[in-house]
Amino acid sequence: MFSLSMLRASAQQEPSFSHYWAMEPLFNPAAAGKESKLNVAGAYAMTLNGFENAPRTMYVGADMPLMLMN
Repeated sequence: MFSLSMLRASAQQEPSFSHYWAMEPLFNPAAAGKESKLNVAGAYAMTLNGFENAPRTMYVGADMPLMLMN
């Protein structure tokens, strides 16, 4: 029990972007490949500007349909 208390714990949090509708596969993996073209999206969010160690999030993603047997 003592050795487990020495481990550092961290958690994940969903990033929040103002243009979430342009990055649909980020929130819904089933949307990947739904269009018949290459879809590339990128975003950079700076939250709480002016504070020390303010959180920053960057996202870059691409998806396209995979056609097998036709």
